[in-house]
Amino acid sequence: MNNVSFKIRTEEMLELFRNCNLYKSDLSFDKVRTVKDRRVSNIKDYNDYYQKIISRTEYDLLLQDDSIIQINRSVENEKVVYRYLYMQPAYKIISFAQYCESCKINIDDVSLYEYARECYESEGRTDNDFPCYVRYDADEKGYQPLLHSYAHIHIGFNSEMRIPTRNLWTPAMFGAFVIRHVYPIQWEELLSRQNNQLSFKRICEKLSEKQWSSIEETDVYIL
Repeated sequence: MNNVSFKIRTEEMLELFRNCNLYKSDLSFDKVRTVKDRRVSNIKDYNDYYQKIISRTEYDLLLQDDSIIQINRSVENEKVVYRYLYMQPAYKIISFAQYCESCKINIDDVSLYEYARECYESEGRTDNDFPCYVRYDADEKGYQPLLHSYAHIHIGFNSEMRIPTRNLWTPAMFGAFVIRHVYPIQWEELLSRQNNQLSFKRICEKLSEKQWSSIEETDVYIL
């Protein structure tokens, strides 16, 4: 992907989240990152990492459930590096009706409605002890066939989990992966509207011989 096609695929990703009613807002995709990748060993570290990204507005896309996405293409030591990140917050947003039910508030009571609304704005969430974390990296640094693939996915806190990908994923492909595995209801609705015809995978470029050794065909990987 050159820089132009990368931006086009990024716009496709934004449109995908809009079509699934998951989009909340987006920022500039050219922001300088001051919050660096870090090893996360527990939920406190994870929440601290998430809150720093939020407070410095270093996310590129904010979803309706306050999950964040970062999309980055950069040049390091004359090599192009790709990094896509998805993070759920360490809480889940509940509906106003669910909040009122848990607090035993009658939402049909007009005298309580405004007060309940104010309380909901600050309290309408529950703890999420197992937030979803997905990161996609494509970088020649550390590349070793069958040990450390050039392009791979991290899922969860364990940084040693690397699932290789045979192709170079676009931002739209990453977005589709997230929706498919984290938001199954929205994914099913998307499939029904598209008649089960999605083209995200076909657009992805195959990795070159320098980025994917023939011996890696014997490995377990995702296209």
